[in-house]
Amino acid sequence: MATISIGYDSAGDVELILQESTDIDTKKLGNYNLGPSNVKVKQVHLRVSCEKLISSSQCFRAMLEDSKFREGSELKKQGHIEIELLEPEDEPQPLMLIIGTLYHENTTAPTSISLSMLYQVAILVDKFQWHDLMGPMSASWFMALVQPKFPDAFSTEVVQYLWIAWVFGLEACFKKLTRLAMQDNRNPIDWKKENTRLPERVIDSINQQRQMAFGCIEATLRKFRGHILLPGTIFHNPEQRQDRTMRGLILGCVELSCQDLRLGDFARKDHAGLSIRSVKSSISALESLDGWAVDTCSSGYRRHFMSIEFWDLKIRLQKTITELKMEKWGLEYI
Repeated sequence: MATISIGYDSAGDVELILQESTDIDTKKLGNYNLGPSNVKVKQVHLRVSCEKLISSSQCFRAMLEDSKFREGSELKKQGHIEIELLEPEDEPQPLMLIIGTLYHENTTAPTSISLSMLYQVAILVDKFQWHDLMGPMSASWFMALVQPKFPDAFSTEVVQYLWIAWVFGLEACFKKLTRLAMQDNRNPIDWKKENTRLPERVIDSINQQRQMAFGCIEATLRKFRGHILLPGTIFHNPEQRQDRTMRGLILGCVELSCQDLRLGDFARKDHAGLSIRSVKSSISALESLDGWAVDTCSSGYRRHFMSIEFWDLKIRLQKTITELKMEKWGLEYI
């Protein structure tokens, strides 16, 4: 296995040592003149200046200027130091993009990178506090990813986009992405399962907005059902047999609608498998009672349903959806 050594600064007094566990296609690293071959790399050594690290990173400033830390003490005594970066997130390729930017090699930096690579860059930026250094370039990479087609369905990729937007303070994109997560996520975001690095308060706000919307829709269902159960809600005379028949028909439609929507008594825990978007679409597909009639052969009585909110569940639910003002959802970047 090979060791790749890159000297960003020939007089550098800090050597960053990283472990590489995957095959590196050195064509992707052409900026560093490693040739066209594919190599199995064991370690990557990056020689840099402590002044560069201190001036660009609050984390390295604390580590190297303060002699209370081993790195700072050793640098002061020996004039040079090796720093092993062995955490799982300490990947060589994203770090090389960052160090290249630090040494003004952004003129040869790629105009676009993959989402997974930008996600890894964001992790290191957040870890070592390189926000000022990498903000402009990362924003450019981000926009190159989303401008052709902004994400329109929730996925694990959206969680990565959210993290990147959060790290680099991309306010407009952050709001759009949180709105998407609130509207289209079919389960509460679980930071353990998603392995997301988003702050807990952001995740909680997304989950709470989703659950609040389901609560409003189910409250409408309960209120509508309770209203129809009251005698005299159809006719002024509750003793009329037609009143009971009409209410029974409407209540049956309510129960079947709840079953179709998977809400109320038919809902799963945390409304798993449902998004507010999907429920909105299902409500639009519900059959309206408009034009229906109850006809009794014995008395020749016929009672028509009219498309009014009073006894048309579809209209009532659509009004609730409108009142949610979903188009205004999304978190402000703080």
